[in-house]
Amino acid sequence: GRSIGCAGGACAHEDYESTALLQSTYRKPRAAEGWGLDLAAMDSTADPGDNFYRYAIGRWLDETEIPGDQTSVSSFSILDSKVEGQVHGLLKAAPLDSLQGKLYASFMDEDAVEALGDTPILPELELIAGLKSAAEFAAYAGSTHMGFGGSPFGLYIGADPKDPSMNVAHLGQAGLGLP
Repeated sequence: GRSIGCAGGACAHEDYESTALLQSTYRKPRAAEGWGLDLAAMDSTADPGDNFYRYAIGRWLDETEIPGDQTSVSSFSILDSKVEGQVHGLLKAAPLDSLQGKLYASFMDEDAVEALGDTPILPELELIAGLKSAAEFAAYAGSTHMGFGGSPFGLYIGADPKDPSMNVAHLGQAGLGLP
C-alpha cells in the first residue's frame, strides 16, 4: 500500500506494510496507485449490452475470495480492513505516556476489563430496564443515535427511490445482527 501526505503543495509518499490478514485474504489492488478505475478487474469477454455488471468487474468477482469470517467483500470492506490495520499499528506503536498509548493499553488490559465485568455499563442497563412505555423507549432510542451505545435504528439521507433527483431521510434497522 501507499500513504500520501501533502502539505503546502509538496507531497511525500511512504510505503507501509499490509497486515498479515490482508496479505492472506485479499489480492493486492491492480489499479495504478489505487486511483481511478481498475481496468484489470473488467471481463472484456462479457458483452456489456448483455451483462454490464459482469463486464465491469467480472475478473474481480472471479479472483476475489470472501473471507470465511465475513458474509461479503467489497472494495470498501477491503479499504476498511486496511485502515483498521493501519490504525491498530499506530496505536500499538504509540508511546505509553501518550493519550493514544494509554487508551490502547487500557483497552488491551483484559484482566482489568474482566475484573470490571458489567460495572461500567450498569447505569445504562438500569436505565433500559426502567423504560415503561413505547414513548420512553422511543425517546431513549433517539438519544442513543450518536452516543456511546448504538441505536436500534439507522437514519441517513439518500436518494428518494421514487425520485432520484430528491434526497430524503431513510430510517431502518441498525446493528441488530449477530457476528
